[in-house]
Order: sequence, then structure tokens, then C-alpha cells
Amino acid sequence: MLPEEIAKIQKGEKITLNNIEFGNEDVEIVTKIKASTVEEYQELAGQSEFHVLLDLRQDEAMKQRGITREIINRIQKLRKKLSLSPSDNVSIYIDVPEKSATIKTALSSQKELLSQSLKKPVDFGKPEAGKNLIAEEQFDFEDEQFSVAIVRN
Repeated sequence: MLPEEIAKIQKGEKITLNNIEFGNEDVEIVTKIKASTVEEYQELAGQSEFHVLLDLRQDEAMKQRGITREIINRIQKLRKKLSLSPSDNVSIYIDVPEKSATIKTALSSQKELLSQSLKKPVDFGKPEAGKNLIAEEQFDFEDEQFSVAIVRN
């Protein structure tokens, strides 16, 4: 069968071959992907007759979102260590040195994700002197550093 004929059957239309009419109830369409055609950045997965070919390449936005989620995770662990509840009236400050360009880029492009996930105001830099500092902690992430300060409002 030609690809156009297969497409018609998949749409529920009928085709005629050798003066015989066929519909989707008469034909079983099987698609096979040769494992040798799968690229190193792809993964073929599935069970029985259904398979999915996944493209595992990360684009820059995915990397930035992943970095931001890791930083959110570390902030949440710090809040838990301090026994802070989500309803506590606090602000979060994230200070990223200039040399930590990857983290700085990720956080600046994912500000909305930060705010939504932490459900608290997030400011960049160090808190002003005189603020009611609850805790400040340094973190390392992939050869870069950042610090988190939590202050009571």
C-alpha cells in the first residue's frame, strides 16, 4: 500500500485495491521502528503494539528549569530544617555571585516558577542590614555557588 492509502484508512476512509474495497475494519496497520535507526539521543519505549520514540535532548529552557527546580528543592529543605510553615510571614533572598553565571541566568529566566513554587516573595541579593534574619546558608551547585537568606517580615 502507498502511504496515501494508509493515511486514508487511518482517517476512516475506504480504498480500492484490485477492485476490492477495504476500510479500517479490514486492515491492520503495523508500524515498526528498527532499533538501528534510533539515534543516541532518542529512546524507544513501549509495550505490546504501542511504542513511543522519545527525543531526550535538552534545550536551554529545560536546563534552566531543572537548575531552578534544584534550587527550589534546596530552599524547601532549608525551610523544613528551620521548621517554617508555608503560612509563616517570611521573605527569601537568593544571592548569586557574578561568577555563577549559569545559576544567575536560570533564576532570572524562571522568576515565575520560583514565586509559584515557594509561595513567598523572592528577592535577589542579600537582605538589608537590620532585617530579622532567620537563617542564611551557602550552597554549591555544579561548581557554582549561591546563598539563601530567609528573613521574618
